[in-house]
Amino acid sequence: MNPSPMLRAAMIAIGSQYSADSSDKKKGRDLHDRCLKLLEWRDLKGSTEPDRLCDFQAMFLIEVLSQYRARRAAKVLSSRFDKVYHKAVEDCRSATSKAAELLASLAQLEQVTPEHWTSWVELATWQHLFLSCYILESQQPLLLAREALQSLIHDSRFDIPFPAHGSLWDAASPIEWAAAAQQYPYTPSYVDEVTSTSLPRPLDTFQSSVILAVHYSRHKTSTPYMSSSTTSSLEHLLDDAPATKRMLSVAKLVQVTPIRALLAVACESWIFSEKVATAQAFAVLKTTLRTWIAQLWSTSETEGAPIREALKLSIDILQQAVSEQRDRIPLEMGTDMSIFFAALVLWAITVAATTRTKAAHQKARQQNRRPSNSESPPIFSPTTWASAPPTSSSTSTSTSQPHSPIISATPENPLLSHAQIIINTISFLTDTLAMSDTTASTPQHLADHARRQTGCISLLLWVKLRLRGVPLEDQSGAAADASSLGLGELLEGVVGSIETILKKGWGDWGI
Repeated sequence: MNPSPMLRAAMIAIGSQYSADSSDKKKGRDLHDRCLKLLEWRDLKGSTEPDRLCDFQAMFLIEVLSQYRARRAAKVLSSRFDKVYHKAVEDCRSATSKAAELLASLAQLEQVTPEHWTSWVELATWQHLFLSCYILESQQPLLLAREALQSLIHDSRFDIPFPAHGSLWDAASPIEWAAAAQQYPYTPSYVDEVTSTSLPRPLDTFQSSVILAVHYSRHKTSTPYMSSSTTSSLEHLLDDAPATKRMLSVAKLVQVTPIRALLAVACESWIFSEKVATAQAFAVLKTTLRTWIAQLWSTSETEGAPIREALKLSIDILQQAVSEQRDRIPLEMGTDMSIFFAALVLWAITVAATTRTKAAHQKARQQNRRPSNSESPPIFSPTTWASAPPTSSSTSTSTSQPHSPIISATPENPLLSHAQIIINTISFLTDTLAMSDTTASTPQHLADHARRQTGCISLLLWVKLRLRGVPLEDQSGAAADASSLGLGELLEGVVGSIETILKKGWGDWGI
């Protein structure tokens, strides 16, 4: 009823990131900067006033923005977040049992009073704060490719509580709350107690986020990737919200992909804002990536090779994102990194295929002692694709029958329109999915491979426009520069990495 000004500001700053207006995003980032300065001032002043629940909530939301949308991206979780996390753990221990007791007592109560409701709301709020901290911590290796570390609460031996259904949380009165509680007479208190039989109904979005954070944690993982992704018996209970679907896919993708090696190679020894320490460490990462990709062409690998699973997951992520853009569904903070990861998987495979295809055709020419007539004109210029694409397209340079309408640029029309980029991207994903179900070792005609390169270029351009929030109606991509004003350092760095990849072309990647 009397909201904290800083909590209000943090909520507005979060909400601004879902606005289609780039100036709103910039204002939200400015609000975030003000909140950070206020918190720093409070720390320096050494305020003796005890922090309230709303203060901890505000600090959590400010941390979320610091991780994903700040003017200067955070490199680690802050000590302020550590404080919120541990405070939430302390209060959540007793809050979980008390909240369960309150819900259990509803059947014996003749009349539900506002006091019962407000008491449960406060207990549930502490629980939600703790779980939100746990989810944000679990996202560090999954969405930001940070080293998998032990949880900040690993030594607390704390069982992860399971939240009540969202209908209780969203109730606007004691009567609504009691009615919602009667619809869910039994809810496990802890995640370890959740089974398909204990929860026959689908989970809500927040419950699904908790399950994903627990079942797909990358804490204490020492290997760069797993042989196969985790399969939870609760997956069929997860809700069907776009955010949940994307988080499940990217959690699985990161498990079977050496994501740090992939980023380091694609971003030329950078993993977002983290510089690879030494040339030797970079060489190890490049070897890891090369070994992972080589499984795609290995005759000894089974269908379940990590690279094959990563390929299919990446296509699924990207096809979902293309569909959501058509339906005007915004990308969420954090999980928007999934389309970048997925695009890099397809890019790395295309780079490796380029190397193999060139080597195979060079060997064939040497054996035949005559030039091959199958080579297509070059469709990739180091400078052609540097900026967001305006104008139109033209005919394909491929001399073979195309599987789908991927249109390449020509010297006369060097840039593709936004619409053609999307068409190329959809066709590229469809073709790649079809190829993923067959052996990838089949030699490719150079003209067919050129089409795949064109499709991959279009995919990278589409990811760049999507992350910048350029709408479908903007056929020229002219809003790209304006849209980038509120992205923050993390996404601006991602967009810059894509531009660098496009400028460099297909050679000299070492994979």
